[in-house]
Amino acid sequence: MKLLGWFGGARSTRKAGPAVIIRRTALFAPGALLLAAACGTGSTASGSSGSGGTSGSSTDSGADSSAAGSGGTAGTGGTVGRVSCTTPSTAYANNGGSCGAWRWGVKTGTDQDVGKVNLVPEVTTIQTLISLPTPSVSYCKRQPAELETYELENVTLKFERLETDSDYHLIASDGSGHSMLVEVPYPGCVGHKSCTSGTPWRCAITHARAAVDAKNPGAKSYAQLGTATVVGVGFFDTFELSSKYPPTGMAPNGVELHPVLAICFGQGCDPLKP
Repeated sequence: MKLLGWFGGARSTRKAGPAVIIRRTALFAPGALLLAAACGTGSTASGSSGSGGTSGSSTDSGADSSAAGSGGTAGTGGTVGRVSCTTPSTAYANNGGSCGAWRWGVKTGTDQDVGKVNLVPEVTTIQTLISLPTPSVSYCKRQPAELETYELENVTLKFERLETDSDYHLIASDGSGHSMLVEVPYPGCVGHKSCTSGTPWRCAITHARAAVDAKNPGAKSYAQLGTATVVGVGFFDTFELSSKYPPTGMAPNGVELHPVLAICFGQGCDPLKP
């Protein structure tokens, strides 16, 4: 499964604790369509029916104008140094129900710090992320690790279930006994219980959701999705971590990629590649 329209650039490496983290460097590509976060000011996604299901109408207002990385503008393709989305997908299934509440703005990119999130992905590992200390969190603000976008390459994915908050609950594992959750919100829930105006990540989330729907039609629980590469924003779910029965696959420190902004399936695939 190839997610069309993504643009990725060269990579550079830097040390991060016990592991090497690789940061993507976005390159200029005239006219390239970039699909990820920050749909921009006033972009409108109108829902339509189709084989992939239906999606509701949504108007995305507000631009994510402060993501870290190199500056510059690539015409209609977005801003160099990050990835962005200009055309929402309507191919995701219309299977949303109730939306969540706890830290929902942070989970969906409608929090007070969304403009500070670095949307140039760091290529890292599950082992590295689950080794981070668990921070104290607040409802509308982010912790440092939640200001980064991460890329997990060639992990094994399992579709655990469609959650009661309408998230897709996926378990990523590395084959060495490490696992963590990666979650794809329902696009209709982006903007629910928000901490600020605008829904800059909704566009990217529509494509991530559609890619999972194409791989697992009908959102079948406990489906093995095979090898995948996932790009998402760091998030600490201390609420679930402290519950009597934490979710299956949860990291020992509560870290997740939430939301997932890009995903592709197959060994060596690149969700940011055109």
